[in-house]
Amino acid sequence: MGNIKRHFEAGYSYFVTTIAQERYPIFKDDKMCRILLITIEYYKLILDYKIYAYCIMPDHLHLILRPVGKYDLSYIMRMIKRKFCKKV
Repeated sequence: MGNIKRHFEAGYSYFVTTIAQERYPIFKDDKMCRILLITIEYYKLILDYKIYAYCIMPDHLHLILRPVGKYDLSYIMRMIKRKFCKKV
């Protein structure tokens, strides 16, 4: 799936879905949900993006976000996921 070509336009919002490895229900644990939300908020300040909505399911996450600064969607998601994995 890493070879999928993505097209991004500045100023647009994007619907993003990210799935836990092997669909493990990591977000059934409230602590994991809090860690994820803190990570999203932390990077929102650093990477300058807007969150319009999110939905945390037991094994995946949905986000609607818009990059505002110089960082693109791929970089934002990579940083959120990397930091969350290091905290867990």
